[in-house]
Amino acid sequence: EIFDAKARRWVDVILGALGAGWCIALVTGAWQTIQGVSAPWIVLTELLGLMVGLAVVLLIVVLRGLLVRATALKVEMDAVV
Repeated sequence: EIFDAKARRWVDVILGALGAGWCIALVTGAWQTIQGVSAPWIVLTELLGLMVGLAVVLLIVVLRGLLVRATALKVEMDAVV
């Protein structure tokens, strides 16, 4: 079943994994910038990757909200039918 509490748990796991990966990339990029161990184009590429990663995380958050709402509507419709 798509609109089930189990699906929400999977979305939470995926969101947690993406968030953890984003945080690791942020810390690594900050460390490289502070230490000055990478070329400027690498720092810009890392910033671009962080922005894309943040966009993906925010998209998953919005889709999770829609899944929660759809699950509530399914439960309500099951009670009606």
